[in-house]
Amino acid sequence: MGKANLPLLRSDTLFSGLRNRGLLGTWTSVSILLVMIIVFCLITIWFLSTNLGLALRATGDNEQMARAQGVNTDMAKLIGLALSNGLVSLSGALFAQYQGFSDISMGIGLIVAGLASVIIGTAFLSKGRIWVAVVSVIVGSIIYRVILQAALLVPGFNPNDMKLLSAVIVVLALLIPRWDIVKKFRAKKNVSPGLPQPVWDAPDAEESESGYSRPVKTVNKQATGKEATNA
Repeated sequence: MGKANLPLLRSDTLFSGLRNRGLLGTWTSVSILLVMIIVFCLITIWFLSTNLGLALRATGDNEQMARAQGVNTDMAKLIGLALSNGLVSLSGALFAQYQGFSDISMGIGLIVAGLASVIIGTAFLSKGRIWVAVVSVIVGSIIYRVILQAALLVPGFNPNDMKLLSAVIVVLALLIPRWDIVKKFRAKKNVSPGLPQPVWDAPDAEESESGYSRPVKTVNKQATGKEATNA
């Protein structure tokens, strides 16, 4: 940049056409950015479903197990860091061109914002398939920004307290999924009523000594009200 603040209003950017037509900040620009996000999501989902993407996910979940399966975890870490930093630089460049200037303090606090987005998204959308995880991060980032914007509309709220509000949001996002009422709701949501539920019998002598017991039969309740027990 060469200096602390760099204006881009007189420079040609990706959004110059929208700015010249007065469409910047309208639903037209939002629609274009939404299409870009959808394309990026599809590319991310495809990449994380490849062998290399699975290796990256396995390294993040359990590095020792991934190494035992023959994954080069050191290379996976390098690729993951390179991709993440590349995406950060890409998003920073798009954001600077969209707002028309670049400032050296733009990145301050974005780690908290990213952490809050991931936590909030995974709190509302339970982890499952890879496309759910990708969508949950985007939904979490939107919810996070909506909360910040709503806080600015509250009378008497000091904009200088935005970082405090961000910290409170992160703490609440960490605590809410641990509440019993949320756990019960998510447990009921994940239970499929049509599938047989395991019924645990009393363990035998060997299982008692080893501390292991297994389900020996399942019970499936049908809509007729009768219980069909399958050994």
